[in-house]
Amino acid sequence: MTTPDVDIQNLTSAGPHKTNMKETSDNMKRQSPRQKRKWLPIADAWLPDLDAGEETEGDRPTSGLLGGRKSWQEMTARERNLWLVKAVLLGGLMLTVVFHPSSAVRDVLVWGAFFYVLFRERKTLLARKPDLLSLALLAYVVIVLASVVYSAHRHWSVKDASKFMVVLAMVFAGWHLFKNRAFLLGFLQLLIGSVLVVCICDVITYLSGLGRLWQWGERWVDGPYYGHPNTGSAILVLLFPLSAFLFAHSRNFWLRAMHVCFLVLGLLLIYVMASRTAQLALVVAVLSAALLTRPWKRKLIAIFALGCVLVAAFLNLRALNPRFMDETFRSLTFRDENWRNLRTLIAKRPVFGYGYGKRNYQTIYHRSFPGSVIPYQHAHSLVLQTAFESGIVGLAAMVWLWGTVAYRLLRGYALNRNPYGTLCAALFVSLIGVSVYCLAEVPDGFLRSLSWLLVAITGALTGGPNRR
Repeated sequence: MTTPDVDIQNLTSAGPHKTNMKETSDNMKRQSPRQKRKWLPIADAWLPDLDAGEETEGDRPTSGLLGGRKSWQEMTARERNLWLVKAVLLGGLMLTVVFHPSSAVRDVLVWGAFFYVLFRERKTLLARKPDLLSLALLAYVVIVLASVVYSAHRHWSVKDASKFMVVLAMVFAGWHLFKNRAFLLGFLQLLIGSVLVVCICDVITYLSGLGRLWQWGERWVDGPYYGHPNTGSAILVLLFPLSAFLFAHSRNFWLRAMHVCFLVLGLLLIYVMASRTAQLALVVAVLSAALLTRPWKRKLIAIFALGCVLVAAFLNLRALNPRFMDETFRSLTFRDENWRNLRTLIAKRPVFGYGYGKRNYQTIYHRSFPGSVIPYQHAHSLVLQTAFESGIVGLAAMVWLWGTVAYRLLRGYALNRNPYGTLCAALFVSLIGVSVYCLAEVPDGFLRSLSWLLVAITGALTGGPNRR
């Protein structure tokens, strides 16, 4: 018999407040074997128990890549089919999103996952009352689609909106699939592992050209796998808190080693790529993590230690990143002219904007300011980009959506002193980092997919429209 999906929010039965360890031990002794599964370390295995059966008293979780509590021979035909479907969707989707963020294979896997979830939930999808987060997401989607209709260049907006539909399909599928604890944590482990492979390749590329194509201390621009160094750095900033969470809650030595390598190589790449926006986002993310530290004594120690590090970094700012000292920092690499022109355009259509899409933006901007030498393909600010596309209405929907995500994560952290609360805190820190980055950038490609995955994971963790 197939085991139902496990709600990660119920990792502990000690309640949302402080956990009494003696009561916890007594409660575990009184629990049935199936109930004890909720107490297993949530990141103890690489891809554990995607669809396992009953657990006996003496069973222990396996930790292999394809590990489960039943061998392949012991599984029924239905269990094997479900296991294969989830494993293929998990591995294939993650690998193609990481290595080929614009590939047709990714689109096929995303839509396959979407229709798989739609078929599986067809009887109950509309029977449950939608919550605030799903309503906020729906409102944002409706506004985006409406902005396509009244776009000044509808054909460009339709093409860009079709890419956004793939992201929404990914959010829908992830929202439901991530309710399975093993699927969510297996996805995160594989995601970090795949990006680590990219980091290793980038470090090898950088070291092989060091001294010939570029010098130590110069900004590395031409070689990063994800193209622009700002994008590559922001991806690392977003994944750092999740990697730190998985490191803290993994008991497997090789998993811990993987996360240590990812954090070390990621910091090295952020240094050599010298993205000022991403580095500032990392500082704010670390500061928010220090403020969320519990209890108060640890929080004070974390804030004091971070303050010492920041003072030392400020005193050696020229050595760490000389780009903070050059002329382009004052004009934000000519973003000031871009933003000034954009405010003029937004003032002409402040309520509904000009329509969705980067190509629609490029056409209108260069037609309105033909003398501008700004080569940017977008507004270099998600706030201004949204205001340009859908006006005040779109900005309100965006604030509602991401504000709800932040509130859900903070509430989950405040009410839970267990791994569930820690995971909510890690996701919130990732959200803070990418939000600071978006003040001066517009996420695209793989970074946009990762940002929207935060919505899916938050919905799955905190109880979305299909909360069990």
